[in-house]
Amino acid sequence: MFLCRLFAAAAFAYAFLGIFFHLRSFANNAQALGMSAYSVYISLAFCVFGFLLCCSLVLGYRTRVSSGLLFLSCALAMFVFRGNSFDRMYFSFIIFSAAGVMPIMLLGPGTISLDYKRAVEKEKKYLSR
Repeated sequence: MFLCRLFAAAAFAYAFLGIFFHLRSFANNAQALGMSAYSVYISLAFCVFGFLLCCSLVLGYRTRVSSGLLFLSCALAMFVFRGNSFDRMYFSFIIFSAAGVMPIMLLGPGTISLDYKRAVEKEKKYLSR
């Protein structure tokens, strides 16, 4: 499961890195869709949030929640970045990213994760009572 988390986080980090490098056009598209006048700062915060979710996914901290939020934020980002043009590439990216995140959401983090270590510590603490 670690490799699945690692590759999924790398793909999403690549998407957010593309948004970071094209921040001005992303902010212009967000402003054209009727979002805030502070769209540059919101876009930058959105990229930082995406990178934090990618790090959370790699480390295995709150894996199911972070993978779901990562998928939803990436879908929203691609909608804003593409600027309302719904073509095959956008649709296939959403489908492939959902397929990459689905095993993580269904099977959980695996044994190499912070969630697993926390669960083992809770169990030891509970059994020692």
